[in-house]
Amino acid sequence: MITQGLEVLIDYAVHLAPGLLLFGAWFALTPRAQVAMRILILLVAFVLMRDVMTPLGMWAVSRDVQIAFSGNAFVLAALGGLSVLLIMLLSRLAPELWRLMRWSIGNPLVGMAVGVVVGCLIGVPLRVYQGIDASQFHGYWVWLPGMVVLAYGANALEEVLFRGFLQGYLEQQVSP
Repeated sequence: MITQGLEVLIDYAVHLAPGLLLFGAWFALTPRAQVAMRILILLVAFVLMRDVMTPLGMWAVSRDVQIAFSGNAFVLAALGGLSVLLIMLLSRLAPELWRLMRWSIGNPLVGMAVGVVVGCLIGVPLRVYQGIDASQFHGYWVWLPGMVVLAYGANALEEVLFRGFLQGYLEQQVSP
């Protein structure tokens, strides 16, 4: 599983490297005062990272209109972990963008509780509708932790970029 996962991740890195090097150089050469351009560069780089996965078969949309990710738990966990590392790297390289973040509106504990409840309200009925039973899938309990790391890590990166940097910037530029 790990050997096959490394092959997938190396193939992904080879396809992604030219674009990321270009975006990295562009980001580094863009003055910090050009906040909107720096955010745009990060957003386009994120779209590139996501879209390169498609032709490599790392995820696909099934006939049942479900997103099917790699079944390799190592690949899933590595992608989620790399997303978290990118967040940490951005905190060091672009502290001016982090000042745009609004960490909470109202009570953060209530917000997290509502998020968990809404996630369950969406996810549980979907699972029941699909009739998926964990015992039907060989290796489900090995796959699930990798998927959790991917779900939280990759979504955290997306939230930082879109709802953190972009929304924080737009809130300063336009009225609701």
